[in-house]
Amino acid sequence: MQDFDLSAYASNQTSLSKIVRTIRDRAEISGLPLWDPQFYQNEIGHGRPELLTPEQKLEVIRITTQDRKHQEKESWQAIQDGDYENILPKMSTTTMENIMYKAGYARCRPGWKPPLTLAQERERLQWALDHNPDKDEEYDNKGYNFHKVVFTDETPACVGEQRGMIRAWCKEGEIYNDDVKKDRKQIGAALQFFGAFRYNHKVPCHVYYLETQVEIEAREQALKWENEVTQAQSNSSQMIARVLRSNLQRRESARYEKDSH
Repeated sequence: MQDFDLSAYASNQTSLSKIVRTIRDRAEISGLPLWDPQFYQNEIGHGRPELLTPEQKLEVIRITTQDRKHQEKESWQAIQDGDYENILPKMSTTTMENIMYKAGYARCRPGWKPPLTLAQERERLQWALDHNPDKDEEYDNKGYNFHKVVFTDETPACVGEQRGMIRAWCKEGEIYNDDVKKDRKQIGAALQFFGAFRYNHKVPCHVYYLETQVEIEAREQALKWENEVTQAQSNSSQMIARVLRSNLQRRESARYEKDSH
C-alpha cells in the first residue's frame, strides 16, 4: 500500500470523512482486514501484570469472610496479623481491598441498637418536661437548675485497635439483624477512664469497682430479654401491616366491582 499523507487534508469534518473513505477503499483494494479486533488491542506486556491468580483471589475472599472476627478486621490489621502470608507475603492494603471491592463486597456497619419503645419515649419526654430549664420563656433559666447536676462520661483506652464504629466486609443484602444491640467497646479494654464535672465544683478522682460475674450475667440476661421483646414487636407490626394491606386490597377490589356494575 502506498504511503498516505494526512497533512494533505484540512482538519474539518468533511476532510475527516474523506480520510476514512480513502483508508477503507485502499484497505479493500489491498485485501487488508481493516476491522480485525486484533489491531485494536493493547500490546502484550503493557500495564501491570496480575499479582494473584483467580484461585488466590478467592482464597483472600474466603479468609476475609470466614467468620465475624475476620469480617470486622480493618485491612491493615488483617495484613499485620499475617492472614494472607501464605498467599502473598507482602500484600498491600490496596491490593486486598481491590479484590474485595471487585467481588462485590463493601465495608458496612454490622449492627444497630434497637429503637425505643413507646413507653420509653413517653418516659424520656416526661423526664425532659420535669427537668426543663425554661420556665416562662425560652432560655430564661428559671426552671430546673442543671448547675447542681454532676455530669459523667467514660471512655476506654484501646492501644492499636479501632474505636467507635466497626464495619464488616459483606455484600449487598448480607446484613446483621437490626434488632441486635452490639457493644462498640471491647470487654477486654486495657483501661477505662471515667470523668465527671459539676459547675463551680472540683472533686478528686475516683476508681470504680470491677463488675462481678454475677452483674455481667444479669446485664446479659436483661439485654437478651430486651432483644427478644423488640423482635416480637417487630414481627407483630409486620403481621398487622400485612392484614391491613390485605383488607385494603379487598375493599378496593369490591369497590371496583361495584363501580363496574
